Parts: sequence; C-alpha cells; structure tokens
Amino acid sequence: MCPRGLPSLTRRPERFLYLDERERHNSDRFTAAHEGADMTVLVATENTDGPTRKIAEVIAEALTGRDIEVTVGDLSDLERAEEFEAIVFGGEVEDAQWSPDTREALLAQGRKLSQHLVWLFSAGDDESSDDDETAELIGKLVPRDYKKFRAGAEPDEVRSWVSFIADEIEGHS
Repeated sequence: MCPRGLPSLTRRPERFLYLDERERHNSDRFTAAHEGADMTVLVATENTDGPTRKIAEVIAEALTGRDIEVTVGDLSDLERAEEFEAIVFGGEVEDAQWSPDTREALLAQGRKLSQHLVWLFSAGDDESSDDDETAELIGKLVPRDYKKFRAGAEPDEVRSWVSFIADEIEGHS
C-alpha cells in the first residue's frame, strides 16, 4: 500500500520504490514496497545528504526489514503528514540548536504531527545537552521518543533504536 499518487517502480535489492522516476538521479527519496503492509511511515530529514540523511537511510532500511512500508523524504514532505500513520524526523543540531528553517517547519506542523506516532532524532558533533529549543519541539510534537546521535553514528546504534520504533509500530498496526 503506497500513499496515494506515488508510482511503484521497483529497485532491487533494497526493495525500494522511487517517488518519481524523474527524481531518480536528483533525489534519494524512495518508498519501500511491501505487500500487505499495515502502516505507512515517513522518514524525513531536513537535508537530502549529510549525517542525518545517512541515519534516516539506516532507519528506513531497518523498518523495511521488518515489513513496514517506508517513504524517505525531506522537510517539505511533512506537509503530507496525513498520508502516513507514523513519522520519524531527523535534523542536524549544531551548538545545541536546530536550524531555523527546521524549527519553524516543525513548530508550524506541530498540531498535525501530534496526531501521528512521531519519533524525533538529531545528529551532530555537539556533545552538549539539548537546550530549551529541543524541549519546546518535544513539547509541541509529543514524540514517542527523541534520540540524539553523533554525526558519525554507527548503523548498529541506529538499528537498536529502530527496533524499539518497529516494535511500537507493529503494536499499533
């Protein structure tokens, strides 16, 4: 089951589908294809490259491995939140600060996103604790969990967190 309007072009071996064939070479947004999947999940990041996107790809791959339908997108895809039952969003944090565009978009979509199962993660080299800004985002979005990763997070660390997410998704489907 794909969110409405998305083509279903198979790509092997990862079993992902591109949102649009024209985006094949200029975007790494894709959709996981699974027969009979009960829940659709948007894994979105503020950028289409960098450490946050790499973490998002590990998340998408791990969820797909659990037969959960996944679409990987960017910040603008949060406007389509109603097409998904769950959302995992990641942003890069520098000096304990989310980018102004990401913060603004998350706060603007807060009411809509709070109607979904939401998980939030950040990536950055900053080892300092999160500030009031992160607390405000968590308060507005009411995520099931928030995870802070180092920019070079090991895939196994990410997969461990995703196992928790997949268990919760499977419990809701």
